[in-house]
Amino acid sequence: MIKQVIVARTDLDMPIGRIPAQVAHASIAIFLDMGEWDGNNFVIKDVPSDVRYWMEKSFTKVVLKCHSEKALEELEQKAKGLDLPTAMIEDDIGSDYHKMTLGIGPADSKIIDTITGNLKLL
Repeated sequence: MIKQVIVARTDLDMPIGRIPAQVAHASIAIFLDMGEWDGNNFVIKDVPSDVRYWMEKSFTKVVLKCHSEKALEELEQKAKGLDLPTAMIEDDIGSDYHKMTLGIGPADSKIIDTITGNLKLL
């Protein structure tokens, strides 16, 4: 199975509406990082087969939680180490910016699970 995982921090006390917005941002940001604007069109060249399958057939997403910025950063490094698509989303809370959500994949669920398999559903 091909899936995308979004990990959201739960230690920031984000308002309930902000969490899904940050999750959506992480999901979309992965694709924005893959492509570029070509005139009026957004183009993703050389789409990996897992990503193409996910876009055409699946769109499976799982949202998980973690409890610190450090944990989110460690997950990102592990995912990058496996050459998985990632997107870290930072946003402000008050006057400080914080890493809030991390998108990983789309990729084979067995590979993603080696990184996120111990996390709980949000």
